[in-house]
Amino acid sequence: YVEWVDSYGIRNQTWTTKRFHQDEIDEPASMLRASVGWVVHETAKSLVIAGDRQIAGDSFAGTLTIPKCAIIKRRWVKQP
Repeated sequence: YVEWVDSYGIRNQTWTTKRFHQDEIDEPASMLRASVGWVVHETAKSLVIAGDRQIAGDSFAGTLTIPKCAIIKRRWVKQP
């Protein structure tokens, strides 16, 4: 289980000026996410988890790389 902050962009945004962002946006938005998966790989800077695992064999799918600087909370969850 990993809670992490994801980046966020303005929907349907085209080219805008710096002034637009200063006048129209109070604070840059971010999105808090929660993900659960198998740890496939880990480095000093990132964590790679997979949402799906093939029971027979060592195959994974649906991988997601999360920068460690974005991780707020991490907890081990027992496999059923």
